[in-house]
Amino acid sequence: MPAFRDLPEQYCTEEVISRFCQGCLDKEAGKHACLNRPKSMQGAIDLVRHHQYISTAVDGKVSRHKNNSVNAVSSSKDKMSKLEKKLDLLMEKLVKAELSNS
Repeated sequence: MPAFRDLPEQYCTEEVISRFCQGCLDKEAGKHACLNRPKSMQGAIDLVRHHQYISTAVDGKVSRHKNNSVNAVSSSKDKMSKLEKKLDLLMEKLVKAELSNS
């Protein structure tokens, strides 16, 4: 780390391992690994994998994406064209109303 050249290598290693554990997508596995305070990155990876293995064995197979759903939405071009059509209709009605009032 060029910005922190004076820091001991052991401290930097501990910080990297801690950040790895805190950044895990599986928060429980990351927490488990962080609490065990591994001394190496490989140790942290092993702890995360072990926790995931035990969790799936005990809790059953859990899908990573529990609720995948897609909401269909119209594009903004569709909305704009509909609004333009409505505006044209209203303008025609307004012109007809003005002509009939004259």
